[in-house]
Amino acid sequence: MKKFAPLAAGAFALTIAGGTLSPVVSLTTARVAIQANVDGENAINRGDYAAAQSIFSAALSRAPRKSPMEGYLRCGLGEAYLGQGDFASSARELKKALSMASAMTVKGDDLPARILDDLSWIYQSQNKLDKAAQACQQSLHIRRANAQTAPEALFESLMHTGYLDDESMQYDQAAQVYRDALAIQAKLSGPQSNVVAAVQMKLAAELYRAGRQEEALRYFNAALAIQLASNALFVPYSPHPEIDTVVYSFADGSPNCFRKAHDGQSMQMISANGITVGAALAGRASDSVKSGKVNVIIRNASNAPVQFLSQAPTLVVLAPKLTILHLLDPSSLASKIEKKGEGKAKWIRFWGQDATMPVTSTFIGNPGFWGYPPVASYNSVPIVSRSGNITNVTTQVPDYAAQFRAMQKAQEVTQKAQNAAAAIRDNSLCQTTLQPGQTINGALYFDGGPMQKAVLRIPVGNAMFEYRLSGS
Repeated sequence: MKKFAPLAAGAFALTIAGGTLSPVVSLTTARVAIQANVDGENAINRGDYAAAQSIFSAALSRAPRKSPMEGYLRCGLGEAYLGQGDFASSARELKKALSMASAMTVKGDDLPARILDDLSWIYQSQNKLDKAAQACQQSLHIRRANAQTAPEALFESLMHTGYLDDESMQYDQAAQVYRDALAIQAKLSGPQSNVVAAVQMKLAAELYRAGRQEEALRYFNAALAIQLASNALFVPYSPHPEIDTVVYSFADGSPNCFRKAHDGQSMQMISANGITVGAALAGRASDSVKSGKVNVIIRNASNAPVQFLSQAPTLVVLAPKLTILHLLDPSSLASKIEKKGEGKAKWIRFWGQDATMPVTSTFIGNPGFWGYPPVASYNSVPIVSRSGNITNVTTQVPDYAAQFRAMQKAQEVTQKAQNAAAAIRDNSLCQTTLQPGQTINGALYFDGGPMQKAVLRIPVGNAMFEYRLSGS
């Protein structure tokens, strides 16, 4: 929750090859306190992972080899890679960091606990939920013992544990974990903070899934009261710690969420302060390029303008394969589709323009050919054969019908690509200001393939609308 907002939504994970978890470090071991890299930590906390990578990489190049500081910096670097979806690099750095962590602490939090929590997401990405739960519980065990010195870290592990309980459909257990997290965060940031509201929303969702609708509604309403009072939708975006982001999440049972049929799709709709945003997965933008499409609709029924797509939206595919996708420029995507289509059409014309067909003529006797039939062509098809006094001669002549079909097919391929490109140019959404009473709908395009399950975040003003989507 503190480090990676999508993690709390179940959208972040990475891959690690082999290996087992290190045993929990004894808390009685003498600890080595490490001074945190403030710039790097701040970059991670506000979601600027590229900056965090640069900061931790530079610091790592100056750190003494095999020192406690190296272990900490590799942890930070691994988390920076994780935030950008570079799973292989993240796994490499985190494995090295865990082997060096020993009994180090950073801001009161045991470094092994922090790394174990990261590794838990690694195992989760491999659908190894047992190992993910083991790593998370190891981290939670350490952090519970350090609750007085590092309550923020304990809160983070509790939120992760709650997510894993939800994944295993232990809704009552997840609700209790979120209650514990809520009690900690209310003391840390106050009962009316945005992060408290985010925890209340998660608690309410678990209670609803557990069949405790009345209790769930109380928490939904309490969370919405805090979020709506923030007025974040009408505040222009400015960089801030990710944990302070107002996130309106789609949740069944929440009074501000509903489903609506739109253009043949069932869209998840979220309303807040007069702003309604809906989303649905829509498959691929075109058969010719690897891309994903999300249909979006937004309506401004408030009395003030709002900034739509104040930041780039994020899309993390959970199935069939974990992938972090990036928003594509619609003009570039449309041009790429046209180029691919024309390239395919060119080959169809090349192979079709000289299409031929065999024609066989039959003669009595020898029609004047030298040699002894059968005489074969280059592809071993006899062009002259004789049976008794009858001679068959096969020749190739232009197949005008096939040539016409090839030209027609090439034109169809070109036209299909041009239509797809035109649709992208016409329907793509971009950063804009939505005036009162205005409604827009269109699509966002991402650099990915099939999307069966995904977490989508759409920024509006200084807030986020979050959806867990399913598609084909």
